[in-house]
Amino acid sequence: MANWSLPSITDLYTNFLAYLKARDDDAARLNDSRVTAATNVPDYSKRWNDTTKTFQNWLSSAWTSVILAIAGGGTGASTAEGARTNLDVYSKAEADAAFTGVITTAENQLTGSVSLTTEATWYDGPTVSLSAGTWFIVGNLCFQFPTSSTYGEGRGKMTIGGTDYATGSSLAPGTAWGPLLLNTPLHDIVVLGSTETLILKGLRYGGTSSTVLNSSYSYIRAIKIARGTP
Repeated sequence: MANWSLPSITDLYTNFLAYLKARDDDAARLNDSRVTAATNVPDYSKRWNDTTKTFQNWLSSAWTSVILAIAGGGTGASTAEGARTNLDVYSKAEADAAFTGVITTAENQLTGSVSLTTEATWYDGPTVSLSAGTWFIVGNLCFQFPTSSTYGEGRGKMTIGGTDYATGSSLAPGTAWGPLLLNTPLHDIVVLGSTETLILKGLRYGGTSSTVLNSSYSYIRAIKIARGTP
């Protein structure tokens, strides 16, 4: 639009205002590429390139794209991959890969009843291996007491790597009963940084040495509700 070398000291006054007006128009439009290109623009002039939708800088007789830093509202990159890296976001393909099969489950059930021979002693029930991530876990320990006329109690706990999570207990009346099944449900949400083994442990108070964890109703069900690092 404008010749930025004008006006000069030798230009006629009748042209002076028109030259200044043309330069003002260029500046107001940011040298928009949709308008006839200005000439003799000074180095480090800026323009809006409407074709590429980018800001450009004039230097050494050429327009080159300006990379806007994150601090200036840009991405600090000239490619989509670079922008994602700088902004710490996933591409669609990476996000699809990260969330494909995100619903992971794990389960196990006792294959045989576990004898609770010694009173007030913890015995291992069902176990399951869980990978890193956040898990919602439900389980049950079923204490099978024989016929008795004394008080009976089954206690259960959820243990991972030596750390106890959910605990629970169930009570049998102190009257003649049995064989009696006492269900002790357990549930919790746990966050694991690496693969760990989850164990449901049970102990009894009262009853007899023939008290067992019933294999038909002692189980673990786990669902991963959040991954570790995708």
